[in-house]
Amino acid sequence: MNRSVIVTTSCADTATARELRRRLTQALLEWGARDVADVAELLAAELLANAVQHALHTDSGCARVTLVARQDRCGLRVEVADPDPSIPVMRHATADDEGGRGLALVEALADRWGVTERPTGKTVWFSLTPATAGTAV
Repeated sequence: MNRSVIVTTSCADTATARELRRRLTQALLEWGARDVADVAELLAAELLANAVQHALHTDSGCARVTLVARQDRCGLRVEVADPDPSIPVMRHATADDEGGRGLALVEALADRWGVTERPTGKTVWFSLTPATAGTAV
């Protein structure tokens, strides 16, 4: 039951982030992983939004972003890789802040999450198991 999907965009923006999210949800539904699909889509959306935000601040205003999803008997792992080497930091957003809640959502809803540094940037990932995904929302 090992399944995976890898989707890469050469120039990340909000439209391509939506497409990556759509492809993730499509794959999860095809795999019969409805129990984790909603939470996985929400958390992937947060990671993709961060990747796009950092891509827009590059010299070219765009960057390559890759979404990887792997499902096995233990659960689902989703990764978002981008070329920005800066490690994301969890912020404590106030009620008036427009942003800063993405990693808090990942922390609250994922079983595990983390960052892997790479020579060409970083990969932010999270994992979900079917039992926790159903109770986390």
